[in-house]
Amino acid sequence: MLQRGACVSLAFLLAGCALDSHAWYVSKYKDSAGFLFESEAKARDPEPAPDAKAVIGRDITAVFGHTEVKNVGVGPARPNGNGFIACVRADVAGITKADLGMQYFMVEIDRGKVGLRRPATPADRCETDKFEAI
Repeated sequence: MLQRGACVSLAFLLAGCALDSHAWYVSKYKDSAGFLFESEAKARDPEPAPDAKAVIGRDITAVFGHTEVKNVGVGPARPNGNGFIACVRADVAGITKADLGMQYFMVEIDRGKVGLRRPATPADRCETDKFEAI
C-alpha cells in the first residue's frame, strides 16, 4: 500500500512539472488563440508633479473626514511608484473635541485626486518637509 501511495505522489509531482507556461504547446497555440492568454500590462505614462497644496485643499475632507482641523500644511509632492505622495500636517481635534495636537499624514495623489491616506511614520520623514499653509 505504501508503494502505491508513493507512485501516486510521484505521478502528481511529475504532472505538476509538466504544466509549464513556456512549454511547446503553449507557444504553439498562443499565436492562434491569443484571446485565451492575458495581454501584457500597459505602462502608464508618467504624469507631471501635481500641485499638492491645490489638490489636497480642494478635497480636505478626503484626508481628515469631518473632524475639526486647524493650521493645515501640505508638503511638496514626491514621486511614489505610478503616482505621488505628500505629507500633510494639521492640529486635529478628536471626536470628543479634545485637542490631539499636531498630526502628520501621508497622502497619495493619483491622477490629480486624493487617494489613500495613512498616518505618517518616522520613515516618511515628514518632519523635514517645508509645509505650505492651506
